[in-house]
Amino acid sequence: MYGLYDTDGILRFTGSDREACIAYAELLDITSDEYLLMDLPGSSLLNLKGPAREARHQAKNNN
Repeated sequence: MYGLYDTDGILRFTGSDREACIAYAELLDITSDEYLLMDLPGSSLLNLKGPAREARHQAKNNN
């Protein structure tokens, strides 16, 4: 998991690969000297349980 931080140290985007973070920066015309791309070791996607997971599953099935 990677995090893209702006020059103020605010996390702007997280993605599973570097290319996704760079694509986000390019989409918003953020130049490479205006962000920091960091590997977030030990991070992983959250596994939703309980009501939040059920709501997400229902929303997915309604589309």
